[in-house]
Amino acid sequence: MLAALVLLAFFFRIWQLAEVPSGLLWDEGATGIDVVPLFHGQFPIFFAAHSGHEPLLFYAQAGALWLFGWSAFSLRLPAVFFTTLAVAGSFALGRKLFGRQVAMVAAFLMAVTLWYVEIGRLGRTNTALPPMLVLTVLWLAAWLRNERPWRAAVLCGLFFGLLLYTYSPGRFMVFVIALMWLWTFVR
Repeated sequence: MLAALVLLAFFFRIWQLAEVPSGLLWDEGATGIDVVPLFHGQFPIFFAAHSGHEPLLFYAQAGALWLFGWSAFSLRLPAVFFTTLAVAGSFALGRKLFGRQVAMVAAFLMAVTLWYVEIGRLGRTNTALPPMLVLTVLWLAAWLRNERPWRAAVLCGLFFGLLLYTYSPGRFMVFVIALMWLWTFVR
């Protein structure tokens, strides 16, 4: 059932990706301009243009542009993969925290809900945040529950590090981690 949901989510995001929506939105076009320095040997860890952005999506987009050529499809393709990964990650997190039924409902809603499908079809900088957030919390919960503590700690740190390179609101995750630690110690 989970595989079917992930495939459904992928289909909703990839089907006619270059044509719908037609043309590039302002943010997508600006992102396309921002990745140009990557093709000229410059590899920043923060992109200062257009009010500044974290680099994870830009590097993924540069890879897609390099592989598939300069097109709206290539610019949007990383968003498809990031938001599809978030569907699978939400299932894993939901199952760990709330059980299989809640996890399935969460994954289903993320797979088919209009707003999340739309986000997954646009090459905008915020698309990398949800999967990294979900995977950070998943491995943090495993770590705090003492489930394979070293592996969970390393993976939590890895995804948290990646989270900081996704989108500015991801910086608030520091407070979420602190609250989860506090809750664990109080309990």
